[in-house]
Amino acid sequence: MYFPSEDTFLLIKCFESAKLEGKVLEIGVGSGEVIRTVLVKTEFCAGCDTDLETLKQIRSELPDEIELVCCDSGKCFMPNFYDIIMFNPPYLPSKEIIDHTIDGGRVGNDVILEFLEVSLRLIKSTGSIFFVTSSLADVRSLIDFVEKRGFVCVEIAKEHYMFEVISVFRCRKSS
Repeated sequence: MYFPSEDTFLLIKCFESAKLEGKVLEIGVGSGEVIRTVLVKTEFCAGCDTDLETLKQIRSELPDEIELVCCDSGKCFMPNFYDIIMFNPPYLPSKEIIDHTIDGGRVGNDVILEFLEVSLRLIKSTGSIFFVTSSLADVRSLIDFVEKRGFVCVEIAKEHYMFEVISVFRCRKSS
């Protein structure tokens, strides 16, 4: 389980004052802190994770209204269903993925790209995708990936730390 850290709290901060409506999916629900924050503002919340033990642990800590599903990156969900998809994926560059909560592959984008690809299939044409990444990852290639698929990707929040900048991006279908 990924325990809440600076990146988790930055993502939560983005949703605290935002107007959220509709159906929400969090890919990689981890501790459940983010989805718990958005539940009160939406009509339906689902969270998925590949770690069944994590899901069992947080089930008792989350409201019953939040649906939890054990699956890989949201691949089991219906296309064009969600208004908001969010994730705080592993994004740190690593030669190999040893710690599935932080290792993001060679340039830090392996998991993010997988989550984005699935999200682009699941999101409604009027929906938004929110994700966290680091300046240590190849951010430009993430933005290019999304834009080549007809979406606009904008940095909506960031915080500076000693060795990196953690950012939250919002992606929406371009008009």
